[in-house]
Amino acid sequence: MGLCPLRVSAVPVVFTVDSSQSQLTASGKLFANTFSPQAPGSLTTTYSGTINADLTDTTIQFTGGSLIAAQTNGIWQPAQGGVAGIAPADYGATNNAVLQIGINNVPGNFAVRNLLLDLNSQQLPLSNGSFDGSSLVFSLITNTASIDYYYSSATTTTNSGSENLNGLSTNSIAIGSTISTNAGVRQLVLQISAQFNYSLLIHGINDTTINLTGQLVANIAPPIIQSIVNFTPNVVITTQNATAQSVLLVSTNLQNWSAASATISTNNSGMIVFTTPYVGANAFYRVQQ
Repeated sequence: MGLCPLRVSAVPVVFTVDSSQSQLTASGKLFANTFSPQAPGSLTTTYSGTINADLTDTTIQFTGGSLIAAQTNGIWQPAQGGVAGIAPADYGATNNAVLQIGINNVPGNFAVRNLLLDLNSQQLPLSNGSFDGSSLVFSLITNTASIDYYYSSATTTTNSGSENLNGLSTNSIAIGSTISTNAGVRQLVLQISAQFNYSLLIHGINDTTINLTGQLVANIAPPIIQSIVNFTPNVVITTQNATAQSVLLVSTNLQNWSAASATISTNNSGMIVFTTPYVGANAFYRVQQ
């Protein structure tokens, strides 16, 4: 079965982002001038998706492959592609832009659509469930997010278009990132302030800055038993979404449950495996996070 001791390797886990507790607000500048909301709430949206990590009793590492997705929060200008009109978007903003030397304060709007983040880090020590959030690196998944803009006035040529938003940003908040267990649910909280810089009009000139601030809250999905194999005198139970802190429970009547005496290990796929003494054909098992 390829069992190896848990202490020598971290356990891969997948956190599910709780959109009811996760939101990020955008601020910054576009085309050299500070932007503001098109309407109240247009620069704040909720997030959903998944966060991948490797977890031990004393460390956590974000391993990439996460899909942290901004949710559509309204109908904003301009339409997709930067044409005049409106369309659903994650963020909607307005400002007066500096389009080129001598052409200042041109009114317009922009919208951010399909914003999708990944997350990476080195292995981070846990201290009473807290870790250094300033070591988190957020990246915009390549060629997914776009910024659509439309600027026009009676005295200037209309400037409109659409650009992909790519790049990396290291989180600037060190404190407040935690992992904890409440009522059997493993919860991850990330306090975020990430800044992305762009040259949208003139190459090499940083004319656009987008700051994302707020928090993400995510939970580990409930453990699932993948297989139960009788290797007398033991039963070997392979699980998904379990961690080193998970507990194997056993019952003979589906009403009274108790912690089973079990050895915990991982298999070659990183799944948690419980090896417990065989207690009879009428035994039932479940895993508590």
